[in-house]
Amino acid sequence: MKPVTSSFTNPSVLVPFLGRIKAGSPTQEDAYNEDPISLDQYLVTNPGHTFLLRVSGDSMIDEGIHQGDLVILDKKREPKNNDIVAALIDDEWTLKYFHNKEGQVYLSAANRKYPPLHPRESLSIGGVVTSVIKKYY
Repeated sequence: MKPVTSSFTNPSVLVPFLGRIKAGSPTQEDAYNEDPISLDQYLVTNPGHTFLLRVSGDSMIDEGIHQGDLVILDKKREPKNNDIVAALIDDEWTLKYFHNKEGQVYLSAANRKYPPLHPRESLSIGGVVTSVIKKYY
């Protein structure tokens, strides 16, 4: 990953929040408006320690993370078991689940065709995934 520079002067975007919608059986609900939501405040919990990466590859597809998706990562957050992380393992970056089992740290994919990764020399965590952004068009 390379250093980040920004040209944003006002990164905040307010989007109208219109309420809730069921993803199960259709029901009739009253429409109502709530306060607008700032996407940067909603998605970024630690400004200054947050960055984006665009996903390439298919190792996390069973988690719903696909090629071209953007992941938001927090480099200040300590990874817990089963967190999705950007990790530098033996000098190569990857996006995988983090595991620490009795002091043995390893990474695993969300795709059965990829075996678990155990570091031969080194493993460091670049950040923990906090959100995934998808576009459908």
